[in-house]
Amino acid sequence: MVSHAAIAAHVASVAKVYEMQSNDRVLQFCDLTFDPSLEQFLTPWSVGGSVVMRGDSMYSASGFWRRVKEDQITVANLPPSFMAEAIRSVDDVTSLRLMIVGGDVFPSQHLDQWLAKGIRTINAYGPTEAVITATTHDVTIQSHDARGSIPIGRPKPGSIAYILDRSGSLCPRGVAGELCLGGPMLADGYVVAKEGDSARFTSDPFADDNNAKLYRTGDLARWNENREIEFLGRIDRQIKVRGFRIEPGEIEHAISSIPGVDQALVRLCNDEADPFLVAYVILDDRSHETTDSITRQLRSRLPIYMIPERWMVVDAWPLKPSGKVDLDQLPIPPRRLITTGHVPPQSRLQELMAQSWCEVLELKSVGIDDDFLDIGGGSLQSLRILSRLGELGVVAKDPHIELSPQLMFQYTTIRELSELMDLAVSGGDSKSQSSSSRAIYT
Repeated sequence: MVSHAAIAAHVASVAKVYEMQSNDRVLQFCDLTFDPSLEQFLTPWSVGGSVVMRGDSMYSASGFWRRVKEDQITVANLPPSFMAEAIRSVDDVTSLRLMIVGGDVFPSQHLDQWLAKGIRTINAYGPTEAVITATTHDVTIQSHDARGSIPIGRPKPGSIAYILDRSGSLCPRGVAGELCLGGPMLADGYVVAKEGDSARFTSDPFADDNNAKLYRTGDLARWNENREIEFLGRIDRQIKVRGFRIEPGEIEHAISSIPGVDQALVRLCNDEADPFLVAYVILDDRSHETTDSITRQLRSRLPIYMIPERWMVVDAWPLKPSGKVDLDQLPIPPRRLITTGHVPPQSRLQELMAQSWCEVLELKSVGIDDDFLDIGGGSLQSLRILSRLGELGVVAKDPHIELSPQLMFQYTTIRELSELMDLAVSGGDSKSQSSSSRAIYT
């Protein structure tokens, strides 16, 4: 339930942010059943501007630009997934002065090319409960930071934003917590509340007004060094894999921060005996990255249990009628099986390692230069291999080194692992496989 006062205050606030004028022609892009359509109607009307109706059918990217040109659209508001496609086929944009993107994570694909056209571009964020748009960020080349994330910005005039930890305390800069919104532009509640909905609206402990409310968005966010908000994903997307609680948004953020990666989505699949993480990525057209190179870079950024075991590169996201990504339409990729030229084990230690890898990964043979991750290895498989090595009598005698999942993700071939164990015992003075075998395992 949104009061007239709240929507009126919202329209006045965003009209200032968007610098809406009476000569603006705003495209009604959003379906009328979604709340952003109210902003697309009421904001231009509040200043005497015009609204251009979309019609019943969804645009193609080329059809969108044709409509912009024919109807001299000056302001458009698109979902990020459609924006990513539209940028690929951008045409005549002489009439367009403002592009608003909201409803999901802002696409960084072709961003430099788009911003070079000089069109003001805003990344907008806000749930329905906060009356459509709560925070905004003017996108620039500088705001597209080295990690690839684009902030959702600061609260619009009249809105308040906090990032709180589990105890309800304010999070310091750089620390992730739940994004909570306050101020007069909040909904009054739900007409039909589901279980747990009422807990979303609480009193604002930081406000002087005892009647002030706070809406807990359920979104994970943090303040960056510029005191702007970075969106990290949904808290209720939290999943549990092999005893570890994981935020898919954190993994997606880490993947998207790799140069050459435009967008990433991560999901948990339970279709087989063991649950596993799958990552889907859209690469920049000029990117030379592969899923293997991305995986290698993630090893220095994430714990091993957060590294996806399966990957798929896609050209574009499948979309729902609302313009949001339809995860259910993304196929589950098969297990990777990439082997190098087969090099057989050269020592008893390497033979035992190869035997354990074959048993756990269900392979007929493994070469000592085959990469553990390329032949289907993951965090669960690493634990099983270590257990099997213990059963086979491979135990490090040196108290300063112990085979662990972390080591298996750092030294990903049998050759590297066996050489590491040689050096750990011999101190680097000898690389004799026979002496290392006697010293390392019993």
